[in-house]
Amino acid sequence: MFIVAIVSLLTGCAVTRHSGTAKPENSTGETATLKGSVWEDETGEPVVYANVILLDGKDKMRYGTYTNEKGEYQIEGVSYGKYTVRFISVGYYEKAILIDIKKNEEQLSTGLKDNHIKLD
Repeated sequence: MFIVAIVSLLTGCAVTRHSGTAKPENSTGETATLKGSVWEDETGEPVVYANVILLDGKDKMRYGTYTNEKGEYQIEGVSYGKYTVRFISVGYYEKAILIDIKKNEEQLSTGLKDNHIKLD
């Protein structure tokens, strides 16, 4: 969550665990819930407190959250459209996935590869 907080301060984008009050930014006004899970590629164990950040086409952060103790996340109130979803966690390689959100509930789950760098 620390990384998400710093990014939100630098970009001026509000980041909440569940952004149910987000205002639609598309012409239709429709919003969706994006949810899924993040796990460690080699072991299948959940990646706890990984940052999940949605960037628009101009690489501006629009939404964000972090995974819970089970590696699950949920972001409500996401405007329909195309985003780059970035998964970031200390000790893992960052992953970016393109997604086109066009229905009221979207699922996006992924594994992260351990970069074998550990903090003492």
